[in-house]
Amino acid sequence: QPQQEQCQQRPECRLRTVHLGPVRPSLLRPSATNEGRSEAAVTVGVAPREAVTKGNKDLWHWYREVLAPADDDGRVTVALPGDGPLLAESDGVLKVRVRRPRGASSVIPGLPGKRSVGQPAPLEMSTWWSRAFLRPQREGSRSNLVLDLPKAYIDGLQLDMEHHILAPPNFRLCVTLEELWHPR
Repeated sequence: QPQQEQCQQRPECRLRTVHLGPVRPSLLRPSATNEGRSEAAVTVGVAPREAVTKGNKDLWHWYREVLAPADDDGRVTVALPGDGPLLAESDGVLKVRVRRPRGASSVIPGLPGKRSVGQPAPLEMSTWWSRAFLRPQREGSRSNLVLDLPKAYIDGLQLDMEHHILAPPNFRLCVTLEELWHPR
């Protein structure tokens, strides 16, 4: 009987990583700590459905903005701290904001060296997540749930599908949540 109860319980989960990109080169700057690499400033927020349906801004959890490294293709990875909120709801919303860090010149492809340009508009996006659409994935002893979305399914980027000004056509948002089982 106790084993049956555990199977009926739904585990809580916690955001672990956000992978996105490729982002526009104007949103990247040369890394101050990793020579030859670029970085972007990224802010991530998560909330249950109730935060949106009832307009309750207090239910949002905003992670501290981080400088996230970009790979050679402009894909950015954010590792979120392990003390973020536990998500027990079956669905919710995720918001991500990417901007070029202040006080830095942008990396402009095709131009020698660095060239200072005005601060570009940040890239802002959101998406609804539902446990029913999260793909299970094992990582050693860790049980994860993954949401991997192409550009067309990301709120804030759909209107950019024809001209690809905000993000290139191969842009993706991939979110990993860790499942956490708690004995009762």
